[in-house]
Order: sequence, then C-alpha cells, then structure tokens
Amino acid sequence: MLPQHESIGDRITPVTIVGPSCRSAERETIPSDDPTAEHDQLTKSSREVKSRNLTYLPFHNLRVIERCIAEVVDDGVPGIFLEAGVALGGSAIAIASRMPEEREFHGYDVFGMFPPPGARDGAARQDRYREIASGLANGIGGDRYYAYEGDLFQKVAAAFASFGLAVDGCRVVLHQGLFEETLELRGVQVAFAHIDCGWYDSMKLCLERIYEAMSPGGFIVCDDYYGFEGAALAVDEFLMANPDVGRIEPERPPRSDSNLVLRRRAGP
Repeated sequence: MLPQHESIGDRITPVTIVGPSCRSAERETIPSDDPTAEHDQLTKSSREVKSRNLTYLPFHNLRVIERCIAEVVDDGVPGIFLEAGVALGGSAIAIASRMPEEREFHGYDVFGMFPPPGARDGAARQDRYREIASGLANGIGGDRYYAYEGDLFQKVAAAFASFGLAVDGCRVVLHQGLFEETLELRGVQVAFAHIDCGWYDSMKLCLERIYEAMSPGGFIVCDDYYGFEGAALAVDEFLMANPDVGRIEPERPPRSDSNLVLRRRAGP
C-alpha cells in the first residue's frame, strides 16, 4: 500500500501532505493544471526556455517547479538547488534563474548518449531507446536530438551564459558523467531537486542519494512518473521506504507528461 496523500484542486489551493505514519501535517500550495493561464503565470526565463526549444517540459511542469522554489525560499529551507537530467538545459536555467543569489545550482548529466533502460522499464521504453540509439529520434520542433550532440556540455553552458548565468564552477556547476559517479552529496544540504530521468535505476539512485541530503521542508519534483513505468516503480518504492516524505498531485487526472511533487516533512 502506498503512502497516503492528499490532492489539490483546479487552482492554487492549500493542501495537506500526509505520510503513512505522520503525526502532523504541513500546508502546501502547488498549482494544478490551468491551460489558459499556464504561459502567463511563468516567469520570463521559463517562457524563454520554452520559446527557444531548450526544454521538453510543458508549461505546467515549469510552473510547478517555480512555485516549489518560491516556497522553499519563503520558508528559508537551507541547501543547494539541483537537477538530475539536464538535457538541453532549459529547466536547469529556469531553476537557477529563480534561486537566490547566495545559493548554488548543480546540474548532473552525461551530456551525451545516456545509458539504456533496464529490465524494470518495460518493452515500450526498450523500443524507444533502440530508436534513439539508432539515430532516428527527432528533437524539439524538428531540431537535432540532444543526445546526438557531440558538444552538448558546451552548448548547455552557452545557453546558461545567454541568460546571464555563468557556469563558473562555484554558483553554477555542471557535473558531467553517470549519476552513480557524479551525484555525491556528502556534507551538502539540498533545498530543491528536479529529477528528469525516466529509467528505474536512475530514478532510484537519484532519489536515494538526494534524500540523504534533503533538508526538512525541501522539495523533490519528479518528471516521468506518470509516463514511465520504471520511474513510477522507483518513486513508489521510495515513498514506501521513507514515510517522512509526502506526495502532492493534482485533483484532476494527471497527463502522462505531468510531474509529481514530493516534500520532506519539516516537523516531527
């Protein structure tokens, strides 16, 4: 049985997150799907990464990320901001643009062809990966698929710079390599994390390592939960193992491209 969770309504409404053994709950405000307002609600940087084909995320997912960041900042949740699965850099730029000046952003990606799915990811994902590996996948709006770019790291760094965000190795850091080799968070606190990796093994590893560093009150936003069975299984197992993490989702049925919001309980 999965941890109990509450839902949110059609607009930005206070909700309660409840884990299976929580003795107290927290009030949260995360927006649900409102197609007529999604674009206008976004900040300029988020609208621009969409217009420049730098992210696969729909407007609503970007808005959810923005609101989570606003809440951890307002609540004074300590720690860095990070993204696992940077791809073209669009959502990473949106995150780094929203964080306070004194905070750090860390992005993790192979910045090239990513590893194949595993046995728990299902036949459809195996077929999709074969298409990608064969060189037949198309990018956003007919662009070249990002994993085929030989200089993707440099292109992502240039995209950051075009938004006034220098990848300087201090405030903005990009870590190139497999998650198991680069996602080391010992001695670090995490306030906000965005995980955009659809395979079971990758999602499981990211959740486990980020959780160990996640500040109470911090958010983890998981893309691919509703559309990738392996990612969903990893999240469900994670929630069962960590009852101090609550789950928030829209009241209306989510789309396959919707993201899932998790928050570590701030109180006892």
